[in-house]
Amino acid sequence: MRLDEITRMVLEVSPQLVDPREASAIVESCGVNDRLANDDFGMPHTFALGEYIYRHNRTAEVLPTDGPEKRASLSLRDEARLAAQKFSLNFAYALPWTLLLIIEYLKPNLLQLRPEWGGILSLSLIGSLISAGGFSQAITRTGYFYIGIKEPQLALRLCLLFVKWGCIACCGFAALGFVLANYFRFFPASYLICGCLNFIMLSALWMFCAMLSVQNRVWRIPLIFVIGGGVFALLRSYFGVIGPMFAANGASVATAASFSISGFRKLIHTSPQGTSVPALPRLAVLAYMLVPFFFYGLTYFAFLFADRIAAGSATPWASGLSFGIDSQYKQGMDIALFIFLVLAAVVEYMANRFVRLWFRLAEEGTDVREMLRTNYRRSLTVICWVFAVLATGLWLAYHLFEYRVLLTAVLGSIGYFFVALALFNLILLLSLNRAERALTLMTVALACNGVTGYVLSHVF
Repeated sequence: MRLDEITRMVLEVSPQLVDPREASAIVESCGVNDRLANDDFGMPHTFALGEYIYRHNRTAEVLPTDGPEKRASLSLRDEARLAAQKFSLNFAYALPWTLLLIIEYLKPNLLQLRPEWGGILSLSLIGSLISAGGFSQAITRTGYFYIGIKEPQLALRLCLLFVKWGCIACCGFAALGFVLANYFRFFPASYLICGCLNFIMLSALWMFCAMLSVQNRVWRIPLIFVIGGGVFALLRSYFGVIGPMFAANGASVATAASFSISGFRKLIHTSPQGTSVPALPRLAVLAYMLVPFFFYGLTYFAFLFADRIAAGSATPWASGLSFGIDSQYKQGMDIALFIFLVLAAVVEYMANRFVRLWFRLAEEGTDVREMLRTNYRRSLTVICWVFAVLATGLWLAYHLFEYRVLLTAVLGSIGYFFVALALFNLILLLSLNRAERALTLMTVALACNGVTGYVLSHVF
């Protein structure tokens, strides 16, 4: 094998190399070890070969293109597909909140539960999003990478491995939470058992949705929640709320698992390397590389729901509840969170577009500073306008609520707007493999948010 051949293979997998480590990892995935790097290319090891490819070669010099216009930017159809993918992934989280908002508005008594049930189910939902957030980040990073190097079978094995580890960890969290909550008499044992089961099922659901997100199946994630909602609506009139809710969660998890595995199987059959059985990479190295992204996922969702944890923990003990969120506060923050989840899709798309422009300008060797500054301001302007349109469009819904709900929704929306601006910069850091920097910023923000929210919620 010649040097130009291995260079072409590497750049076909990743035309926009981020750093020499990524190039070295792709070199090893192509079957080149340290001995071959020394014998065939005169390099002491694979990292030196990857560094050479990263430093001394450009995409335009080795990849055939159909013209500068095609290389410079995606077509309108490709841009629409990419935007649909981003909206589909965020819609997976926005859809349940949207359905709950509509149901609570049209039929306020449909989902009425005892306060104990509301507290334990809210805790299990928040806990599942936080606990699964780290594993979801690991799944998406691993899936995108190995699908990108045309190893869908390896991507499936590693994603399922992270799902298994995530489920084991969530079972451990549920057992620990049950022991502590039962010891301190936070909830009755029967409520705790149901809360732990709900926590485990929802955690598995979020991780399978992460597997689906790397397959570009833009319609399957919303369909999962539609199926779960249909099961709940079918059983609601016969069995109350709790039983149908668990049945809906079980149906959603089963559907998500079948969709994600069948999607990967289809990728394996259509891949030219689908018949091979590649060996797993060294899991210790893989885990070490994914640790910053894992903890970023944890801190990100903990930051999003820190206000609800602070609000629920401020429930007076005289009420007889250990955790409870005021219904008006919850309703207002659900509206604000819905706006943020829709806005987050726009943020992810704009950040992806910005990074693609950055790489393209770097390949052309032009002065990128002024153009990036202009595009950065333009991206933030688009985010501001989208937020203004969303907030104004929901004003018709706002003025129908009580004053406290309206005030909470407005203040919460403004707060989430600043979170969306921060998210844009965090995605840029993650795209440039600066996960440690993003994790540091999120940890500081989470600590400030948690301490301030906890103190003020108890004072006022």
